[in-house]
Amino acid sequence: MTIFSIIAPLRASTPNRKAVPPFPWMCAVLLAAITPAAHAFDIAELMQQLAGSTYSTARFTEHKYLHSLNKPLESNGILRYDAPDHFVKQTLQPGMETMTIDGDTLTIERRGKSRTMQLQDYPVLQAFIECIRSTMRGDLAALRQYYDLELSGEPQHWQITLLPKDDNVKKAVQNIVISGAGSSITSIEIDQARGDRSVMNISRDSP
Repeated sequence: MTIFSIIAPLRASTPNRKAVPPFPWMCAVLLAAITPAAHAFDIAELMQQLAGSTYSTARFTEHKYLHSLNKPLESNGILRYDAPDHFVKQTLQPGMETMTIDGDTLTIERRGKSRTMQLQDYPVLQAFIECIRSTMRGDLAALRQYYDLELSGEPQHWQITLLPKDDNVKKAVQNIVISGAGSSITSIEIDQARGDRSVMNISRDSP
């Protein structure tokens, strides 16, 4: 069947009416037939997009909503990332604290004291840290090791929902939602298993 065999009966059924030129809607049909389908944005493409950033600094503001408190706890500070596995979270307010991750080593400095630990000895903590670090470096394999992933949005406005795979992690975290624009992460929301939650908003420093 051709498009002309569809037009002919329509024209024949209205002999006493002024014929409507078929060309506009013919063109619409033909254009629809030859126009390629929209490109589907997938998780692999997003990871490649994120992997292009090798160094970044950003400011963060974090709110923690706890059932035991009437108002959220607020903190702010600076984030630094140096590919592939160096990450620093430096809290400035309300008190100084620096969390540094180098490979599998985590160091926390607070009030003049320092504590160092190996992430492999703390699987739940390791899973949480990898959700951020592996997203920043575009490491899809590492993310899938710990989480099931759900992506929505488009390259310039996207959102990943991370659902823990490990039963022990599930006892601590219900889900993590990371939002971003292009190669930048703009927010991280964590819903804890017991109902508490935290929201970190991130604004990337200009190069």
